[in-house]
Amino acid sequence: MVRFALFIETDSVPVEDALNIAASRIDALRAEVAAFREQAARDPELLRAEVKRAARLRVQNSVLPREVRMSLHEREQALAQLVGLALRVQLAGVPPGMSVIERALGLRSGRGGASRDTPLALTEKDLAAMDPEAMYEAVRAATPTRARIASNLVELLCLWFPALVPSLLMTASMTERKFLQVIRGAGDELDPDAYLATFTGLLATQARLPDEQLRPIEAALRPAVAMVEILATQPPGELSGVLSRLRPLQRLKLEAAIALTGRR
Repeated sequence: MVRFALFIETDSVPVEDALNIAASRIDALRAEVAAFREQAARDPELLRAEVKRAARLRVQNSVLPREVRMSLHEREQALAQLVGLALRVQLAGVPPGMSVIERALGLRSGRGGASRDTPLALTEKDLAAMDPEAMYEAVRAATPTRARIASNLVELLCLWFPALVPSLLMTASMTERKFLQVIRGAGDELDPDAYLATFTGLLATQARLPDEQLRPIEAALRPAVAMVEILATQPPGELSGVLSRLRPLQRLKLEAAIALTGRR
């Protein structure tokens, strides 16, 4: 997994090696999820007891980070929804969908989270792509070109964008601010498994076009250049703050991109 992280952060690991690492990791996850599904079917009360135990964990130990005050029952419901989505099972007495999870993340307001404040980043299609079987199939079917596109997007989402969030919060609307705060909280907990989940999810939702059609997209997808364009829309002086929050390699890439474009 350290090698996979180096693939995302530095592009110093061959793409074929990264795909093999991802396939091995996802294959192990498939076995774990299959075992949990079997357990849920055989003894749903045991799974429900585990959800109740996890709901009592607080602060850094919490399985599901929360942006709003919730009762213990609401925390149990949110975790039960999360487990149900992960295992593709519907637990008895748990509302379908993601309404309680969205409430926990601060994306719903009103009495009991009756209204959604901002569009959720994950659609039903995205959630289906996070199924281990779909992820494994996507990794095994990925070409080097598709993998490099996904890798660049992971770098952009996980390394570049979090450095922008504090600057974006200064000009964001109240609705946008709530979503950005969730992103900032998630950015503090990134690890190689988070890279892999994002990478395989992107592969699973990526259009399976011929490499000939994807290569222009790969050539145009340059995170540092995208950052320069975004920074051009921000108040003067934000560059130094963004540079201070970037990893050393990404900082060098941004400085080089600025020098090439002549923008500050």
